[in-house]
This record gives sequence, C-alpha cells and structure tokens, in this order.
Amino acid sequence: MKNILLFAAASLCCCVSCTQTTNETVCTTIDLGASIGQTTDAIPLNDLFDITQVLPIETTDDFLLSTIRLVGNPGKALVLNESDRLYFVDKATGKLLSKIDRKGNGPEEYTYIRTASIDNDGNALLYDPEHKMLMKYAPQGELISSVKNDSIDSVFQLSDGNYAVSYGPLIKSSPGIAIYDKNFKLMRQGLTNEPMKSNFVLMFNTMFENEGRCYFQDAPFNDTLFCVTSEKDVPFLVLSSGDYKAPTDLYQTYDVYKRDCSSYIRNKYGQLAGDKLFITFTYDEKKYYDVWDMKTSKLLYRSAIGKDGGVKGIPLQIEGAEVVVWPKLTYGDKIYAEVQAEEAQAFLPSISETDNPVLVELTLKK
Repeated sequence: MKNILLFAAASLCCCVSCTQTTNETVCTTIDLGASIGQTTDAIPLNDLFDITQVLPIETTDDFLLSTIRLVGNPGKALVLNESDRLYFVDKATGKLLSKIDRKGNGPEEYTYIRTASIDNDGNALLYDPEHKMLMKYAPQGELISSVKNDSIDSVFQLSDGNYAVSYGPLIKSSPGIAIYDKNFKLMRQGLTNEPMKSNFVLMFNTMFENEGRCYFQDAPFNDTLFCVTSEKDVPFLVLSSGDYKAPTDLYQTYDVYKRDCSSYIRNKYGQLAGDKLFITFTYDEKKYYDVWDMKTSKLLYRSAIGKDGGVKGIPLQIEGAEVVVWPKLTYGDKIYAEVQAEEAQAFLPSISETDNPVLVELTLKK
C-alpha cells in the first residue's frame, strides 16, 4: 500500500502553475479538504469531451491482456506494459506491431521491469533493479544501450533530450531527483527525498512525465507538485487535504492506522488533461472519483464507491450505451480509458466477451 500523490500532468508549467509575488510563491490550489461533504449538480459529462476513437485491442493466443496499462506518449503507437513485456500497438487499428520480451539472465536481458517509459524517438527505457541497469530497447526488442545507475524509481526523457530521474525510497540520499544529459552524465540534483518510515507500509515520492515535461511530489505529506526542467524545479500545483490531512504518526503502528485512517484523505492519485483534473482519493471507507476545473478550482463532478455500492468513475454514453470509465492515461488534451470486452459488447456487438479490453480515446472540448 502506498500513500502517494501521483499526477500525469499535461499542461505547460506556466498554464496552471504558481506566480511569484513580492514575498512568496502562490500556487493554484485544489482544496480537497474543504470539498468533503460537498455535492455537485449533475453535468452532461459528454459535453466535456468528444469520443474521438473506440479501439478494440487485437486478441491472439500470444497477446492476452487482463487490463490495459499504457506507457508514455501515445502519439506514435500505444505501448502497453504487461507481465514484464512491452507491446507496441497500432493506434489506428489496434493491431500488435511489435513487442519487447527480453526477460532473462543474458547480457542483453532484464530480470524484471520496475519502471518503463518511452523516449523522444519512440524507444523504450526500462529499469532493471536486480542489475541496477537502465536499458534502452528499440520497439522490435533490440537492445540499443545500457548504463549502470543506483536504484531509481522512474526515468523519463525531457523535451530537450536530457533525462529526469527520481530515486526510490530505499536510496540513502537526500536528493529526490537528478537530471542527466543525453550521454547520461549527471547535470544536477534537486528537491528532497524524504521517505516516510513505517513498520508496515512503504510510502515514497513520485515522478511522471507528460509531453516532455516531468512532475514530482517531493515528499508523501507535501501537497505541492513541482514541474521539473533541466535547469530548475518549479512549484506547479497545491492539492490540499486541509483538516483531513493525515498526521505523520498515523503510519507508525498498524493498530493506530487501522483505528484512525478513515478519518483522513489518503491515496491521492490524479491525472491532468488540459485544464481538467481527474483525481481519486480515499476517505471514510470510500473511494472518490472527482473532476475539477483547474481554471476556477471548482469541483465539476464527484462519485464514490464503498461497501454499500456506488459509481466507480464517470458514466459515459457510447453509441447509446452507458459505461463507467476512468482515465488510464492522459496526454495533452487526450484521455484514454478502458472498457472491458464484456461491457463493450453493448456498443461493439461484434467482439467476444473474452477479447482484450477496448480502449476509448476522449478529447477535451475547447
């Protein structure tokens, strides 16, 4: 279990960001704490975005997916991570183009994949923690290069060609991130790596990339998200839990956690598409699904699911059928959501319930 604030942010650092006043930096704030108990008027969610593609993913005996895990930039090809393999899928047809399946103990193989991303040329960056090796593969599976590095949590290539790396919670170093040049030589380190100590749960900071920019939360209990560039780390957004922010001692013993955890906002996981924030969090034994307007800091939509039922995401009308979806990946103004084949039969009667999931691409309306 992890207590993290994770975003897949898609806007420019200056679009929804912080401004410098005379004495302090003031960021856009989404106040989750103040929204507890708040209700929203029903909005026509289909008015927020257009359904620009409904894509059944090819199903073969050698290509079976339980769920869709998208990796990186979907502009050239859809890249799916499944069981230590990466599959490259044609974005127009859903056909399998190629795969990276090099798990093993050989010199050009990996033991397992801790993190994967796609570089600016469409190649895959994989990190093998067993050998502490960062490996670059072509989509067809050929190893291009590899380099030794300490145990890293994630790595992404920035739009200028340099690399941003975040360090995992077990690394005994104060920097939380590092920037490397195109030859993977260290340029700078930044922010603070402050893993939360607990006897029963491991929590850590996180980094993620969108459109050549990286975003980083510098500590599990810091609500500030930073935009990371080659030169500096810029405060980007504050996602406040307010009075419902968990105290650090909540995680010291399991008994305390079990007794008190439902009183606090935890497990925040967000994705930003254009000026809309899609975020989930847990509170009072329920999981919440929110859509916020970043320009106005207004809550647009909320659903929740708990032991007594509820709605697990956003109800969406596709060809007259209602399905409930939630973003798997956001990139720019695009939102990618999954519909299991059994549910997708309501609007795609030609598919079988045992087929791979269907990917739905949504584009935010201007």
